[in-house]
Amino acid sequence: MNDEKVIKETTEKLGRSEVKVEGLHDGYRITVKGNEEELKQKRRVGGAFINLLKTT
Repeated sequence: MNDEKVIKETTEKLGRSEVKVEGLHDGYRITVKGNEEELKQKRRVGGAFINLLKTT
């Protein structure tokens, strides 16, 4: 990607999914490609875990 904000990036295969992490000047961008239904389920689990961390 030719985005001037991207400082560093990496792409990794994780099973049947592909994860791309980009380091930006003001944070991170994470892109996940894979089976839509599987990703929706994992996103719900990840969201629940983040909410749990916020309450502790």
